[in-house]
Amino acid sequence: KIVSFDAGSGRFGVQVHGGYGLKAIRPQNLILVPGSRGNDLVPAIDLLRELNNTKLFLPEFIRGKRVIVPTGRPGWFRVDNSELQSCSEGLQCRCSRAMDDKDVGYFAMVKYEATIEGVLSDGWLEVLSKDVVASLGLPVIGR
Repeated sequence: KIVSFDAGSGRFGVQVHGGYGLKAIRPQNLILVPGSRGNDLVPAIDLLRELNNTKLFLPEFIRGKRVIVPTGRPGWFRVDNSELQSCSEGLQCRCSRAMDDKDVGYFAMVKYEATIEGVLSDGWLEVLSKDVVASLGLPVIGR
C-alpha cells in the first residue's frame, strides 16, 4: 500500500505486507496488479520473486483441523476451510516446514477453496510460488 511520496528522491513510501514497515520504491519499480480488492501497486521485485520457482509450504493441518484436501486428481489439492472455520481469506504460505516461518510476500497466500498443484509429504504441501500466484487468479507469463 502506498502511503507517501518523497518529491526529493522521487520515491514512494510503500507499506509492506506483513508489517515490515516502509520501503522506499521508485515509481518505475512498481507494477499495477489487478486483484480481488481492486488494483494494487506492488513492488516489482516482490512480483518477480513470486513468479520464479521458489518452494513454499502449506500445512496440511491447522490446530488439528485439516486444511489441505486431495481433489482426486493426482498432485492437486484444495485448500479447505470447512473444518477450521477461519475468518481469514486463505491459508498463509510458509518458507519452510515450520508453522511460524510465514512468508510475508504480497502473493504468499492461497485462498480457501482454491486448488493448487503440489507434493504432500509429512503434513506439508510443497508448492511453487508461481502456482500460488496462479491460484489467486493472476496471469502468470510462461506457464
